[in-house]
Amino acid sequence: MCIRDSINAEYMGIINFEGIMSESAPKPDVAPVKVEDKPKEKPKVKAEKKPKTEKKLVSEKEKQAIKKEKKLAAKEKKIVNFLIDCSLPVKDKVFQAAELVEYFQNKLKVEGKTKNFGKQVTVGCDDGKKIKVNAEIPLAKRYLKYLAKKFLKKQEVRDYLRLVAPNKTGYEFKYFKMESNEQADANPCLLYTSPSPRDQRGSRMPSSA
Repeated sequence: MCIRDSINAEYMGIINFEGIMSESAPKPDVAPVKVEDKPKEKPKVKAEKKPKTEKKLVSEKEKQAIKKEKKLAAKEKKIVNFLIDCSLPVKDKVFQAAELVEYFQNKLKVEGKTKNFGKQVTVGCDDGKKIKVNAEIPLAKRYLKYLAKKFLKKQEVRDYLRLVAPNKTGYEFKYFKMESNEQADANPCLLYTSPSPRDQRGSRMPSSA
């Protein structure tokens, strides 16, 4: 054997001896390390995007029409109450309140027709002096005044009685203020006519000789 082979054999023997000793040596007790399981993250779900709705362009005329419809609807829902006080003519026996109620029932128009009250309009007089008019539709206060004046003309008392509005929802009958004969005599109406300047001047026409 050559020197190189002998050295290799010795080296391999040392390595085998160390390996045997390491296998025979007791291994230290090491506690196994527990690896905690991490909670699984839920996969993020992307929210579905809603399709954008196209905004409708509304013209100014359409906006005005919508506003008018809303106003008309609000007016239709309102209940209007009017009160006409006939105490003075009833007291003096000029006419009865029931006669004016009957006139309203015959002449007052609802939707362009007379005697078409239904449940929308009611006219009545409980105490014989004050007339109540209730309406669930638009009803002008002036329209009642117009009919009342026609009633006075029919009764031939239009020159003596008039309607006065003490508040926004009522009328009452009052007499016209008429001067007595004594007051008229105390304040006579005097007419005075001054002479015309033409009367003072001479005539411009040539005199006939």
